[in-house]
Amino acid sequence: MVGSSGNVAGEPDSLLTDRELEVFRLFGEGWSTDEVAGRLHLSPKMVDVHRGHIKKKLDCKTTPEFTRVAIRWIASQNGSKI
Repeated sequence: MVGSSGNVAGEPDSLLTDRELEVFRLFGEGWSTDEVAGRLHLSPKMVDVHRGHIKKKLDCKTTPEFTRVAIRWIASQNGSKI
């Protein structure tokens, strides 16, 4: 779902559950795993599980790729370009 340009082919809004979108948004805003866990009242392990599901759904092979996609998605929501 992520092409060589890093664009998600299909909006995360339509591919992810509500909780996955919350996790994705927070990573896109630059929060760490522990910070995401604290904000969402989850264990860091559960945040890692959600990240794994998101990576699979968005076809992100690595965590840095996942992070880049999340940041770009946040920027697109705010009308910014990165």
